[in-house]
Amino acid sequence: MPKPTFARDKIHTASQANLIQPLTSFIGRKKELAQVRQLLTQARLLTLTGVGGCGKTRLARQVAMELAAGRSFEGGVWFVELAALNDPALVAQEVAQTLGIREMFDQSAIASLIDHLADRQLLLLLDNCEHLLAACAELAENLLLASPKLQILATSREPLGIPGETSVLVPSLSLPQPVQASLPTDLTNYDAPALFLDRARSVLPSFVPTEQNMAAIIQVCRRLDGIPLAIELGAARVNVLTVEQIAARLDDRFNLLTSSNRTAVLPRHQTLRETIDWSYQLLSEEERTLFRRLAVFAGGFTLDAVEAICTGAGLQQNEILDTLARLVSKSLVVADILEQREARYHLLETIRQYALDLLRESGEENKLRDRHLAWFRALAEKLKAQWRGPRQKELFDQLEIEHDNLRAALEWSKSEFGSVEAGLLLGSALWRFWEIQNHLREGLEHLTDLLALPQAQAHTAARAKALYGAGYLALMQGLARDYTASESLLNESLAIARERNEPQLIATAIYGLGVVARFRGDHERAEELLQESLRSFRQFENRVGTYISLYNLAEAATTRGDLERAKALHEESLALKRAQNDEWSVANSLMSLATIARLQNNTSRAMDLIQESLTLFLKIGDTANIAFCLREISALASLQGHSQFAVQLYAFADTSLDALGYPSGHAYREQSEHPLASVQARMGESRFHAAWESGRSLTLDQAIEQARGLGSLPQHKSDSQAFTAPHDKDQGLIVSLNERELEVLRLIADGLSNQEIAARLVIALSTVKWHINNLFGKLGVRSRTQAIAQAKELGLL
Repeated sequence: MPKPTFARDKIHTASQANLIQPLTSFIGRKKELAQVRQLLTQARLLTLTGVGGCGKTRLARQVAMELAAGRSFEGGVWFVELAALNDPALVAQEVAQTLGIREMFDQSAIASLIDHLADRQLLLLLDNCEHLLAACAELAENLLLASPKLQILATSREPLGIPGETSVLVPSLSLPQPVQASLPTDLTNYDAPALFLDRARSVLPSFVPTEQNMAAIIQVCRRLDGIPLAIELGAARVNVLTVEQIAARLDDRFNLLTSSNRTAVLPRHQTLRETIDWSYQLLSEEERTLFRRLAVFAGGFTLDAVEAICTGAGLQQNEILDTLARLVSKSLVVADILEQREARYHLLETIRQYALDLLRESGEENKLRDRHLAWFRALAEKLKAQWRGPRQKELFDQLEIEHDNLRAALEWSKSEFGSVEAGLLLGSALWRFWEIQNHLREGLEHLTDLLALPQAQAHTAARAKALYGAGYLALMQGLARDYTASESLLNESLAIARERNEPQLIATAIYGLGVVARFRGDHERAEELLQESLRSFRQFENRVGTYISLYNLAEAATTRGDLERAKALHEESLALKRAQNDEWSVANSLMSLATIARLQNNTSRAMDLIQESLTLFLKIGDTANIAFCLREISALASLQGHSQFAVQLYAFADTSLDALGYPSGHAYREQSEHPLASVQARMGESRFHAAWESGRSLTLDQAIEQARGLGSLPQHKSDSQAFTAPHDKDQGLIVSLNERELEVLRLIADGLSNQEIAARLVIALSTVKWHINNLFGKLGVRSRTQAIAQAKELGLL
């Protein structure tokens, strides 16, 4: 029988967005908002241009949030922040990561994006493209040519310069005309003074415009050319200066700029720099010192990091918090206060670039970057030591938040003045993070770049560890091709470990080579190497090494068909994993044991095991393994005769895995022929296709609810026996209604509306609609009246 064709179906997802509502209000820009919305009805690439601080990002985000709220794009509205990136090669990877696309093992990030976006109606917001202009232009052109429904909204200090681009220069905020004979009666009718008033009240709630200060407010806004960032910096001073004083200082400070610098191409840009410089000159010496040192961070920072990295030479650790608070109050540092998470801070990118110039001029940059590298290496090593436990998701989320800092630290380690050994140790602490968080290609590039440097050629423990990490990442990327690169890296790691007589490193490298042999299908070699690593890990009382060796021996036994040995090895491994409280590894063992139980026809046991595995993966948030659990539950549903559920769950899981970038069909993860192949033949193409399309439209919550409910359904020997009722053959009931669907059907018969049903059952309205659509399909009807009549005919009511 040919294999099912469902894995080739394309993906369609509900509208989504990753936009976060800013903490400050959006002021004015009605004309610009309308213009951008109108242009987006015609242009596929619209670039908002202008100097730093003119409000490009804020305008683009506001438009994007409005479009996302109105569900104007079926595939969603996605914001990609590029300011923290320095490597053009990472642009496509950053977009793919934002969209949740898992790297394809034989494809570039651009190719994976093209596949993912082929038929999606989606808006992509690329923010801060100017320093990566060529890479952004290449990516935009490739994606737009390949994806006819895609639109891109970009912000940059200059256009991307590709065919079909529409660019809009973002103007300054509106101001009263200088020729007006009298002051306006309401400053909020003009965007620039309205912004000044709003931000002034945020630092001084009692601030109000008066006849005395209105002229000064307008003067400040004019002298700052209506540039939003400059106005915000000026308004932040109303708690220490009168508006008249602010205006006077601006006049003095910008006299040189307006009278002497007449050749400036971008005068507003220089005005903004002078505004920041003016704010900087007003700082105390401690504030200036901390301000310039904060430029060493990329993508934000925590108080702990600042205290460790920025202390010394005029700034004591006990002064950091108060000094940082003052910088926040003066709008030079942005505070991000989130619930149940450590507070983070960041510099606006324009301000960070200004601070970085100061840092370089101070002669402190190298020392600060060394400290930055050392601190983030220590953090990565600390989290690596803790991840085999119950806090796995929390720890990996923390590393993801710090990813831009980790990248910056690694780049410094590769530089002329950086420590290559520190970089090797940082990379070797991050390889598992790169694997699980879908940064395989980037992580492997960092490690191979470091390993190739002349300073990294000594046979140190750091090199051996980095070789192992690179070898494992190469193994994960080699799933669709040979494993030569991985084997070469692991062999070199083993050679250095033996030369240095490092027993733990020797055992680890041997284990890695055993996994390579298993992936290659060399069962004899895999058994030999994994048994050797197992003996060593047991000798060292290394629990983690012991249970991962046992797990891979079990997987190899399953592939050979030796199910009893596989079961025994998995159970031994599982006991050690539970003792370690390594929930991610426990969940993997439970899934493997569920497959073995299914192959041994113990479907009840298999269902218990896979449900426990699913619970753990949901807790951890491992999207890929949630989908693999649902595929195993689909197999069990097939064997139990619940064909409709089996097809729907498989369709949902397969769609999710395709969205993550797993190869179509995912054959490398299959240990046996999936029972769904026989279901497709039994149901027929028409009914199978209908069930498949229904499954693709499920939400994750609906798929989980369906998977959870399967355990309470009766088993049936075949699809034809799924429901026996009068006129079944004539009326065409496809499969049985589950308990929830019967409950919904009874409430429909009682005359309840969808909203009333949702309230009665305490479920979402969308879930009610999905249940009704599902039972209509099973009953072969199109309305509530027809459903009630059909249900009575079949004896369901």
